[in-house]
Amino acid sequence: VMTVRIVEYFYVIYMNSGSGYIGHSMISKGGIAGTVADLRIILRDALLCGATAMICAHNHPSGNLKPSEQDIRLTRKLKEAGDLMDVKLLDHILLGDQLCNDFYSFADQGVVF
Repeated sequence: VMTVRIVEYFYVIYMNSGSGYIGHSMISKGGIAGTVADLRIILRDALLCGATAMICAHNHPSGNLKPSEQDIRLTRKLKEAGDLMDVKLLDHILLGDQLCNDFYSFADQGVVF
């Protein structure tokens, strides 16, 4: 069953020191033009589950894979805050289409990392 993503969702995958999956969390569900990802909630969840690494992902319902200034700022803040808490941000992925075939990876592009 395919879920149509016409609004933005922000998820985080949490991992242990061996890059093993611990769990994931839906941080927010927004509107067509955006969603709010609260840095404090993301890091709280990382600390509560004992994560040492995380991958963030959110979709762009428009299909536009170009990161917004907000996306870039949030990614920088997540990396900096994660570094302070010893929780490494491995990537922030933008998903472009309904089937998640198109994506933008901050890590692959060398942005912020």
